[in-house]
This record gives sequence, C-alpha cells and structure tokens, in this order.
Amino acid sequence: MARAGLVAFDFLKASAMSKLPGVSIIIGNYNYAQFVGAAIDSALAQDHSRCEVIVVDDGSTDGSQAVIERYRDRTRVILLPTNRGQVAALNEAWPLAEYEIIMFLDSDDLLEPHAASTIARNWKADVVKVQFPMKSIDVNGTWLNHIAPKYPPDVRADTLRDMLLKFGDCYLSPGSGNAYAKRLLEKLSPISGLPWMDIILGINAPFCGEVITLAAPLASYRIHDAQWSGFSSVGVSRFTRYLEVQEGNYVYLSEFFRRMGLAFDPGHCRMASQWYCQCLIAVSRLSTPGERWYVPAVVVIGRAFRAFLLTQHISLKRRAALLVWTAAVAVAPQKLVERLLELRFSMSKRPGWLERIVSRVAS
Repeated sequence: MARAGLVAFDFLKASAMSKLPGVSIIIGNYNYAQFVGAAIDSALAQDHSRCEVIVVDDGSTDGSQAVIERYRDRTRVILLPTNRGQVAALNEAWPLAEYEIIMFLDSDDLLEPHAASTIARNWKADVVKVQFPMKSIDVNGTWLNHIAPKYPPDVRADTLRDMLLKFGDCYLSPGSGNAYAKRLLEKLSPISGLPWMDIILGINAPFCGEVITLAAPLASYRIHDAQWSGFSSVGVSRFTRYLEVQEGNYVYLSEFFRRMGLAFDPGHCRMASQWYCQCLIAVSRLSTPGERWYVPAVVVIGRAFRAFLLTQHISLKRRAALLVWTAAVAVAPQKLVERLLELRFSMSKRPGWLERIVSRVAS
C-alpha cells in the first residue's frame, strides 16, 4: 500500500511539473575548461521535466570545446570559431530556445537542482524577469557562508525604474542569478550596447514588465582568480574596472532615457551612488594623486554623506553602515586599508560573525 502511495505521489508531482512553463538554460563559456563541465551537470540535474540546456562556446582555446563535446548527446551545442564577446555569443544561442523562460548560466557557476522549477512556479503572465540571490563558493565549490545580493523586501519593477533614473543603478543579481521572458529578448533584439547581457536586460526589464525578486538563493557564484570581476582580490585595478563599467552604464542609460523623453543626469548619479563612492574611496587609498579616478579622500567622504541623504531606497541602518565604512577607509592607516577593503569586498576573507552582522544590516 505504501508503495502504491509513493507511485501515486510521484505521478501527481510529475503531472504538476509538466504544467509549469518550460525553462531553457543557456550556458555561455569562454576558456573555463576546468569549470564548464560542472556547470553543464548542474543544468542537466534540474528537477523540472520541461527543461533544455544549450551550451555556446565563444571561441575557447583552453580545451573547453572538448569538454563540451562530451555533452552533445544531452544538450544543444554551439561552438563559435572565434571569440566575439559574451553578448554576441549569447545572441547566437537564445533565439534557439524552445521555452518561454530563459536562464543564462555562466560556465563557472552552478544551479541548484530546483532552480528552474522554482522560477517556473513563481512565473506570471506579466513577468519579464525573475532575480534571486546566489551563494558564493570558492574555486573548489565550497560555500563561503555568504549570499548576495542581500535584497530588501518587496523589490518590484517600479522600485527598479525609480532607482535607475535617479541613481543609475538598482538591485540586480549577477548573470546566473536571473531568468528572463523570451519575449523580452525578442523585443530588444538585436541585443547590444554594453559588454554584459545581465546589465542590458537588467536595465530594460523593469520598463517592459514586472520583475519578481526571490529571497532564496537558486545558484552558486564561483569566486576564483580568473574571473573578470576580480572578487578574489582588492587591488586598485578591480575598482577602476568597476568605475569604468559604471561610466559605460551611464552612457547607455543616457541614451536609453533620452529615447523615452526622460531626463537622466550622470553627474547626479556619481554624487548620489553609494557604490560609486565605495569604489572611489578604494581607488583614492590604493593609488596616488594624478592617477586616473583618484579623488581626495575628503571629497569622497563628502560625496558619501550626500549619498547617505539621497538614497532613500536603502534602509537607514545600511546607509549608515556604508557611510561609516567609507569614512573608516578614508582615515585608516595605510596598513589597515587593505583589510577594510577585504572585509567589504572579499567574501572568502570575511569572518562568519561579520557576515551575520552584514546580513542583519542589509535586511
């Protein structure tokens, strides 16, 4: 009798799953031979019955394509002959997607087995994007007891629209922490304008439909030395890259809002963005006067205080914590600066007790 009950339960579960919208998982890879196999395995291990996996390799030269070929019988494979950049590579893959929900999985990241089914269960007709936090893992896949982004409650499309217009950024997950409606990509096609697909879609999505933000992590973000973001270091080059990316975003946003007939002021964003201030104070303490992006620490503190007053969408305790951290970096002895930057930006070097405090402050 118990056996019959389990069979009936499995049948009902499979029947319910088959009624959920389908999910296409697209894995973009470039020279991550050591990680791409694990990423594909995590995509193939989804518990959603209506799920497909497409792998696109952007002209890798490190043996990645040989790894990917081993999965050809269970995935659709696109091997590009030359490196064209992330957006161009993903543009080759997403039009082939069979299902209405598309996830872009970076080839050094991993999906939880229930990621696709969870997104499908939360999907609604007016939704164009679902975003969720990610667990940080090290090069070996060990969890670092860190989850990001730390979203406040009730993040909706109108919140994101307001933040983008006023501050030039908003609550966004990295690439693997999102799912999109295929109709959003079709509306934006040909997708271009910035080097990163997640930023392009993150900017456009709130103006095209509803955005759902989930609280539980559905993927893991791998931190290692080869990644562009430089999460494993706190050198000056990391923060100058961040500033360069943000400036590129401002150019994109200026044209984006101009087409909408809305006024967008990058100068105001530079003065009002907590993130911009954090990058500036890091550069100011890691470089010398005269170098690009260098701004005197006292000027950055003034900007940080202004951002504290202006960024009402961030909780008061979080704004206060960021202001205190910025001031501490500005006045700390040089030998302590790197440690303060590590505590803020290097998850693998942040003690567990501090992570718990950060989580409470961010809520």
